[in-house]
Amino acid sequence: MELEDFKRSVTNFNNALNRIKSSKIDLDKQIKKDLSIYDYNEKKLDYQISTYKKYFSDLKSKAVALSSLVRYSNSNSNTILEINKLISEASAYFSSNELSKLSSAMNKIADLSLQIKAPPKKTQKIEKRLSMEITGIPLDIKQDVEADLDELDKCFKAGCLRSTVILCGRLLETALHRKYYETTGIDLLEKSPGIGLGKIIAKLSEKNVKLDPGLAQQIHLINNVRVFSVHKKQESFYPSKAQTQAIMLYTVDVLRKIFRK
Repeated sequence: MELEDFKRSVTNFNNALNRIKSSKIDLDKQIKKDLSIYDYNEKKLDYQISTYKKYFSDLKSKAVALSSLVRYSNSNSNTILEINKLISEASAYFSSNELSKLSSAMNKIADLSLQIKAPPKKTQKIEKRLSMEITGIPLDIKQDVEADLDELDKCFKAGCLRSTVILCGRLLETALHRKYYETTGIDLLEKSPGIGLGKIIAKLSEKNVKLDPGLAQQIHLINNVRVFSVHKKQESFYPSKAQTQAIMLYTVDVLRKIFRK
């Protein structure tokens, strides 16, 4: 679903971009909102520019959602990372109205999207009791982890998808903090309270602790949901049910590997 949504958003934006280019619309020109109510040409211009901006915003949102696909193939991680880099470049060209460069970046993004491997059609079902599927949880955090897993399951079944993703972030934080403590004997919760997931991974990497290569992409997605949930933004990010389910399964898999004895 995420891949098809992204491909559709690429097509939609490319079509809007081509209309802007073929109509030779000056994006720096100020739209006369009062005239657009009565003047057909001004109204058409307003619609084309609004659609162009809307589709680019949608493209960026769908690009973030691609992170959930890294778990299906090792090659997806590099491809999605390259797409996100191009999206950043495209954002700069979009802001500066460099349409030729923007068009070139979009062509590369479209080509890369064809290289992403889609998930299998039949999605694995979430177990009724996720906590029962994870063994080796240290006793001092076992109660908290199992409580979070139970709440995770309830949130997903209730359709609270953003809350589900945020709980996945909390579970990963708990597991990574514990892994760092077991590796170094240092409690980051005391030494560096408020440290982000990305920085914990970096510190574990410095200690030569090998983690799943797709973990950084998952955390990027989780952090986006967190940011949009706690800060006022023009557009809120809402993960799909399939995407949330993939993040849950991935989180549980990471917990199994971290706590495995």
